[in-house]
Amino acid sequence: MIAVLGSLIFLIGGSVKMVKVNTYPKTSAKITKIETVETAEPDEPDSYKAFVKYYVNGKGYEAELDNYKSSYREGEEILIRYDPEDPTDITAMSTLSASVVIAAGALFLVFGVLALRKNIIAAKNEESMNGEAGPDNI
Repeated sequence: MIAVLGSLIFLIGGSVKMVKVNTYPKTSAKITKIETVETAEPDEPDSYKAFVKYYVNGKGYEAELDNYKSSYREGEEILIRYDPEDPTDITAMSTLSASVVIAAGALFLVFGVLALRKNIIAAKNEESMNGEAGPDNI
């Protein structure tokens, strides 16, 4: 059940990103800062946040990117997409990245449904072996 719920998060999130990637206008942004986010566990690798400055209709904005790529460098110019209604809502994802998120969601959904089906069948088999009255035994 958790895999099914998780898959819905990936599917919805990926679909929202896909809409942004395909409909929001593009602008150039400069990476102003890359921040290390240390993990609590010493064995886990650190993660990173990238911040950009960009202009929309002559007004400057600064925001955190929704994804980090190891190739990002401070001072680098990248393309971002922004919501014309709310220019602080940005994405640096590509169509390929959004597609990968959607594909991961679909894969989780398939595995989740198969696992759920297996658990339901196992529960029914156990119930019938124990001789309990179920809807099929009445």
